[in-house]
Amino acid sequence: MKVLEETKNRIVFTLDEDHAYCNLLKTALTKDDNVKLATYAQVHPLVDKPKFIVEANDVRKALEQASKEISKDLEQIEKLVEKEL
Repeated sequence: MKVLEETKNRIVFTLDEDHAYCNLLKTALTKDDNVKLATYAQVHPLVDKPKFIVEANDVRKALEQASKEISKDLEQIEKLVEKEL
């Protein structure tokens, strides 16, 4: 994650990730009532890194919460897969 600009209520950053992770992060962020905007764009997947814009009451807290939510979801998926195998 490379932060391009940041205030308490807004952050712009790039990620070295693909659309799969970016969509997970965007979805987790939009579930948070304190997040006013969560979006990203990637002009070309082979050349550009996704650029995120997040606006919230506290962007750092929103990103932490979204990361925890993603980790929790992935753990649940892992348990389901292990159970079926």
